[in-house]
Amino acid sequence: MWSEEQVTWSGRFRAPLDGVTTLPRPYQQPPTVWHGSATSERSVELAALWGDPVFAANVIQPVANYARLIDRYRARWADYGHDPSAAVVGSGGTLYAAADDRTARREFAPYYEAAVAARDVPGNNTPFRSLDEAADHGPALVGSPGRIVDKIVQQHAAYGHALQFFSVDSAGLPFHRRAEVLRLTAAEVLPQLRHDLPDTLPWPSAAVDPVPRPVPEAAR
Repeated sequence: MWSEEQVTWSGRFRAPLDGVTTLPRPYQQPPTVWHGSATSERSVELAALWGDPVFAANVIQPVANYARLIDRYRARWADYGHDPSAAVVGSGGTLYAAADDRTARREFAPYYEAAVAARDVPGNNTPFRSLDEAADHGPALVGSPGRIVDKIVQQHAAYGHALQFFSVDSAGLPFHRRAEVLRLTAAEVLPQLRHDLPDTLPWPSAAVDPVPRPVPEAAR
């Protein structure tokens, strides 16, 4: 499905395919498989086993918890015989940017605290019940552009990540606020990050004939 169009196939675990093409077509051939990691060592174990990059959620837990998982990923990566310099890490982050820290916290606090108060929503086992706690002691990227840049640089020192993902909360946050966060981030956060943390991600070029991934001995 990644490498061919008009695929006709039948197998055991799903309905057959008859002339199916996935759209949009993958830009990378083969596409990069990222393993998501939040609290389980199993995720980083699988990523290291397969020689794939790992993406740390970086949302609900202390930064030290994610750093431990990433350290384990790199250690197990080396244990499986992969080149240590080829291990790639990505990081997430709840983002809310405003002109200054005080405005950002005042505007975003009701949305953050309403979300973590809903106990039946997955992921609400965060120890940071207030936005002040999440911004001061947790991974939340909330504040002025300068503060957000500083915090990402600090997290990079702990994670060594090459990819940064931003989550602009949409659960009740008005569209005009989300649009302003993105505008401010594009205008003031990203240029400074590109200066402070140059891109080291080994983006693969598109290939005509992708090479099948070998199955590691431990996974057979």
